[in-house]
Amino acid sequence: MGCAAAQTTRVHLGTGVTNTLTRDVSVTADAALTLQALSMGRCVLAVGRGDASAHYMGTVPEPLASYEQKIAALRTYLRGDVVRRGDVGQSDRMAALSLGLPPVPLELVPSGPRVARIAARFADRISFAVGADPEYVAGFIADAKAHAEAAGRDPSTIRFGAWVNAVLNDDETIARNAVRGTAALWARFSAFRGRDLRSLRVPSPEPRSTLREHYDMTAHGEGLAAHARELPDDFSIGSR
Repeated sequence: MGCAAAQTTRVHLGTGVTNTLTRDVSVTADAALTLQALSMGRCVLAVGRGDASAHYMGTVPEPLASYEQKIAALRTYLRGDVVRRGDVGQSDRMAALSLGLPPVPLELVPSGPRVARIAARFADRISFAVGADPEYVAGFIADAKAHAEAAGRDPSTIRFGAWVNAVLNDDETIARNAVRGTAALWARFSAFRGRDLRSLRVPSPEPRSTLREHYDMTAHGEGLAAHARELPDDFSIGSR
């Protein structure tokens, strides 16, 4: 991204996404602030809980309480303020080199309501990874705005968006198969335990069970994976 920053003037650059589990937030903040300086203010730092990263490390995603603490610290670092870590007060020195540039926007990418509520308290941008159904996404946005207000934040200062999988091809079969793997990836988040699987809008219960119980993390995001192939054809074009 540093090379890209040096060769561009308008495009925004950022992670999609990093996490608080495999990297210390002070290191993440330092990298983001470096990119902010190199790009003259075009960096965006997007952060998730580290679902796939945790799996490949043989552990579990960041616990929510720990995640919230780290997100709060990360936001503080990005603004050049002091973070207390034990008996040490620490700030990011790169912030001093970014004087005159805006703070790096902190974008959280929730795939469920609990992370969305953390995002409502701390994020500058919230991009939901919950699929493309307008009503479903709108429900998450409304809930986040309510929690932002409860935390004393003005919801109008938060930028909202959604991660949407899209493939353009004149051949609908090619397009559908190309998007199948990532569509299954996002749908899996909606199939976690405790979620109402009706939100997936899959007419048959079999694909829902596959996404919940038999998702193959070794083929994460791959269209040829068994869990992706079992999605019905109309699932990937259900929200045109």
